[in-house]
Amino acid sequence: MAPTRLEAEVTHDRGWTVLALHGEVDMASAPRMESELTVLLDDGASRVAVDLQAVSFMDSTGLTALFRAHENAVDKGHEFALVCPAGPVRRVLEVSGVAGVVTVYEKLADLHAA
Repeated sequence: MAPTRLEAEVTHDRGWTVLALHGEVDMASAPRMESELTVLLDDGASRVAVDLQAVSFMDSTGLTALFRAHENAVDKGHEFALVCPAGPVRRVLEVSGVAGVVTVYEKLADLHAA
């Protein structure tokens, strides 16, 4: 069996539900990420953050999934944020314009300090 390209873990920390991702977010794995975010939001998580610190690659399908999850959260009146340090994934968020719409924190500590 081949190793998974994306691992996900949900934790709860200081009022935030955090979906921590590890690996690559691409057209093969983005639907899983989007599905997990939809479930969290539909189950009533009012503050959702996606931790991208351990994501090594993200393509346009990942960006679209994050944007749709953000719209879903906003439609429900919930908070939605990303945690992503400087690097290639952060650059993709910035160049695509996602970072201009969704709040992006450098690290989890910044999320909690806000």
